Amino acid sequence: MQWHYRLGHLSFQKLKQLALNGKIPKKLSKLKPPKCAGCLFGAMTKLPWRGKKSALSHKIFVATKPGEIVSVDQIESTEVGFFAQLKGSLTKKRYRYCTVFVDHFSRLRFVHLQIDDSAAETMLAKQAFEKFAAEHGVRILHYHCDNGQFADNAWKQSCEASRQ
Repeated sequence: MQWHYRLGHLSFQKLKQLALNGKIPKKLSKLKPPKCAGCLFGAMTKLPWRGKKSALSHKIFVATKPGEIVSVDQIESTEVGFFAQLKGSLTKKRYRYCTVFVDHFSRLRFVHLQIDDSAAETMLAKQAFEKFAAEHGVRILHYHCDNGQFADNAWKQSCEASRQ
């Protein structure tokens, strides 16, 4: 096991080959390979418990033009970032969240920094992204997002009003 760990969990078949070639002690070529808990854990796969549809049943929609599908998610940072300011007295405001927009067609990424994860800040992020897209001649047709802040009524109403 010492050689297995030392060589970064190298397979026991390769360890046996190294022993036969004389790179490591030859006595290791005759041993029955032990079970490595780390390798067994790494080989495990997570299976759904119940009630989940198989991955084959999901239809994958492929975007054919910019803005057709945009994925949105929010990130919370434990390490707060400085608030941008050019003049005036120092502030205690810090960025702690951001909303990330990714266009499926062009893979364009847009990151909007936020002080908190409120619906108002999220809506400002959506408006900033849509303004950025409009400046480049792109209209957003559909947002793909999870249920976090995006299940809020303000987000839903804004998407419905924009027919997204």
